[in-house]
Amino acid sequence: MTASKTAHLENIGQILGILKCYMFYGWPGYTFSTPAIIYPMLMSPHGVPSQAKSTSIPNANSGEVHLRPGGSKAKKPSKKKKTPEQKDEESHKTTNNHSGNVVSDVTVTPSLPLGIPASWYRASSSESEYSDSEASNTSRLRSIQSRVRQSAINCLGSLVKVTDKRVMFGYWSSFLPDNVNCASQTLLTCILKDQSPKVRTMALFALSTMLDGSKQYLAAADDSPSAHTAFTAFSSTLSNMIKELHRVLLLALVAENSPLAVIQIIKCLANLVLNVPYQKLYPGLLSRVMKHVKPNLSHRDTNIQVACLTCTGSMITVQAPLLEVYHILTSARWSHPQTAENIALSTGGGEGGDQKESGYSSSVGSTDSQQQQQQETRTSASSTPGIQTPDFTSLVISHTSEQPWILKECLRNILQSCRLTTYEPLPVRLESLQVLTQIVKGYFLLIRNHLNAISDMIEVCLLDHERAVQFHTAKLLEECGRVLLQQSHQTHNETEAPETARKLIPSSLIPSNEIAEFWLRQLNGPLPSGLQHKTNAALRASCCDCVSNIGPVTFLSLPIDKRILCITVLLGLTNDEDPQVKAASVRALGVFILYPSLREDISFVADTANAIVMSMTDSNVAVRTKASWSLANLTEALVLNKESADESLLEDFSDMLLLKLIETAVKACKDADRVKSNAVRALGNLLHYIHKRNLVKEQFVIAVDQAIHSLVKSVGVGTMKVRWNACYAAGNAFGNPLLPLGEAVWTTHVYQSLSSAVKDCRNYKVRINAAAALTVPQSRHQYGSTDTYIEVWRGLIVALINTETLTDFVDFKYREQLIDQICMAILHLSTLIVTDDLPALGAVLYDKLDILINYIEKYRSKVMKSETSDTTKGNNSY
Repeated sequence: MTASKTAHLENIGQILGILKCYMFYGWPGYTFSTPAIIYPMLMSPHGVPSQAKSTSIPNANSGEVHLRPGGSKAKKPSKKKKTPEQKDEESHKTTNNHSGNVVSDVTVTPSLPLGIPASWYRASSSESEYSDSEASNTSRLRSIQSRVRQSAINCLGSLVKVTDKRVMFGYWSSFLPDNVNCASQTLLTCILKDQSPKVRTMALFALSTMLDGSKQYLAAADDSPSAHTAFTAFSSTLSNMIKELHRVLLLALVAENSPLAVIQIIKCLANLVLNVPYQKLYPGLLSRVMKHVKPNLSHRDTNIQVACLTCTGSMITVQAPLLEVYHILTSARWSHPQTAENIALSTGGGEGGDQKESGYSSSVGSTDSQQQQQQETRTSASSTPGIQTPDFTSLVISHTSEQPWILKECLRNILQSCRLTTYEPLPVRLESLQVLTQIVKGYFLLIRNHLNAISDMIEVCLLDHERAVQFHTAKLLEECGRVLLQQSHQTHNETEAPETARKLIPSSLIPSNEIAEFWLRQLNGPLPSGLQHKTNAALRASCCDCVSNIGPVTFLSLPIDKRILCITVLLGLTNDEDPQVKAASVRALGVFILYPSLREDISFVADTANAIVMSMTDSNVAVRTKASWSLANLTEALVLNKESADESLLEDFSDMLLLKLIETAVKACKDADRVKSNAVRALGNLLHYIHKRNLVKEQFVIAVDQAIHSLVKSVGVGTMKVRWNACYAAGNAFGNPLLPLGEAVWTTHVYQSLSSAVKDCRNYKVRINAAAALTVPQSRHQYGSTDTYIEVWRGLIVALINTETLTDFVDFKYREQLIDQICMAILHLSTLIVTDDLPALGAVLYDKLDILINYIEKYRSKVMKSETSDTTKGNNSY
């Protein structure tokens, strides 16, 4: 299977049947028989008798739970003295009985379907290589049987790895139960009841492999109430399967006594949490996971502690933000939502005990109004699956005045080395930093009032002696900068709005002065040292990404020396020997060039342009990709300067540098597709920016011809992203009336390529942009000769008819937009018709006029309806 990923697919049902039989080989009461073929999605033939005794997974709600020996809830079987004859008789029977399981004394008499010698099953005392005693024979038999089970489960995990997830998902029902009272043996049965820790660990690994990448298939699960029907909906089946997975894994975590198995259980839970659509399920599952994981966050075993932090991070990343996760991460006075269904699925005894153990019960000092508010929140959360948090912003902020417990835990793990002489283990510190990063990304409101504590921690950890700690701290700072940049944009938009339309700034937004203070602390602290760290290239690159998130408003509010520091260091790092640092620095310059305060600085624009041109010659494709993106941003800044009507900005920019930019972009159009997609966008901007004094120079005329030729080629060849950007760039270039469009030789080639794209390209986005580009020219002269003009008409009409044929259902959502864009282009062309065009145009429209009129009438009705709706909205706003 590892050699070929498809050789096993023809017999996958038979292989899975064999593996499932050997997964329980040697279990008490299990009689081995010829393996049956497993069919996908419960389509196995009827009438096939099951040879295995039903071993149901224990129900956590029952009064007694039977597990394997060593489990915390297992009961010791009563021991009775046996006669020598009874002992002799039992020596020939399977002795690995599970404590607490009521099984009949059935001798394991397996058949030998695969040529396994009988001596493997039973060895006489004279054949034993270990000892002559019967105890040694029994021990050897148990060891062989556990190795068989371990090998079967290991093979199952390998098969899951090499099989397409879509194919393997069809067989889940044979290995995972979808209800508590499942009568068949499944993979979860091995996790709960197998005596061998190695087998249990291997079963957990196989389950984790099955869950990995299953998000798109589990997305169909739904707890929404539905009408009673004669069948169980597939969404309900998946929902029950997910709940059973949670219940069994938490039950196994309570009962497990092997450290390796405990770690694998927590990792399996983390993998499960990442793939389950909790927003569609009733709240409560994540609360119970955290109830069992939270006590182990301070476990003496570092590996268990790291696994618990990983599981906590998985809960934070799930479909953020969810109200239940806020309940989990905030202080203990929160009451987590409980429903009748959640209580029934709980691994604890009753509702009160579950709330007490979870640590989410209401505080004694809460006022009546607070308790009433919490009760309303619980009622609302329990009535609808997947409650999300945007509607509860004010409620969340009111409860985050003190540090959440997860923030305290992470800060304790990270900064403990600064208060004590001993260091917290490095994996724990790194995982805590990653958890904090996820909190900032998905639940910033939790730490909105504690940004100073995080800022202090960042300053300390950037100076840490561990390079990994420095790197992950820089990643945390980068995420903080990204969120603060969003906050800055929202605050700026609110304050810049007209006074009559200005809204109250939500209390969740951080004022601009606080954001500036945050960055000023970092620039006064160790961030400049991180940017210039001599030995840690990854830290230098990550710090460049941090600086790029400062934002235009905050950057303008910084002192002048700090602004010069950022610019100088970034320009210097474009000459760094490390490709990662060079790529990050040139990208940061590409962000800075769009800041209004910097794009009007001709010196900075020229320095950035030279740095980008130099980076475009780098041998590393990652550097050239980032440089091409920055080149596109640079050219966009030039266009914005041109539109600002400030002639000095045009006159001061060097013509030779402009020519060098065009030549660099043309050369980049022959590079890799990810470089080319940005290069064509830069060409469109440069052709739009070029002005009259440039076009009288022969060098620029040649450069323009090469640029147009590159665009024409990119419109017809390349990835869809390249072709989409090329069509957009062509339309951008047509917006410059100084270009000799309609007179140059390349006019016909440009219109032919765009007409071909709008007719034949299988990607609707490319066709939409091609049609949009054809509407940009504003005069009949720009469309060239009559033949070229009629060819554009013909292409648009054919494209309109081709919209009736869909080759891919994914394009259906873009079909109406494409039709509207083509109709708009046809109407635009009709306003430019001259007398000489009529004979040829009449021949084109002769047999297609009825179809064209039908589409145009529909488009006109849609436009009129839209205008009427906009007028009504405008009248209602007064």
